[in-house]
Amino acid sequence: MRYRFRPRFRNLAIATLCVGLFYLLSAMFSKTSFPLLLIGILGTVLGAIYLLAPTWKYSIETSDKKISVVKSESVVVDLNWEEITKVEYSKINETAVVYASKTNSDIVIPGKGLAAPYVIENKQALLSAILEHVDQNKVMDFPKEQT
Repeated sequence: MRYRFRPRFRNLAIATLCVGLFYLLSAMFSKTSFPLLLIGILGTVLGAIYLLAPTWKYSIETSDKKISVVKSESVVVDLNWEEITKVEYSKINETAVVYASKTNSDIVIPGKGLAAPYVIENKQALLSAILEHVDQNKVMDFPKEQT
């Protein structure tokens, strides 16, 4: 199964892009066009950068043997289910962190309390697949905030 990364703030980026384009057009017909031009360029560039970010080319793939993080068609992280040392999981927040014995191979599934600039398509199915394949002794409740 493939679970794609998607922009979390997509609507904000589109709004920023639209406002930027509006200010660019306004600068064409205004005597005080320099400030409008700067705001227009900034909004257009920031919105476009976010929407065109390489993060949206990532996905998580699961099979009966392994879990992988893939960018386009190249594998970034490739873990057999046995290599997973711990899964911190919160059912309430729909959040998980998958830890592995390999260095730099942790996988974050964001949700409430664990923010990221992306969301994962069909996250509930991904969390179910992880919990199904990982030994339940390795699954722990997501840590609560210290007060």
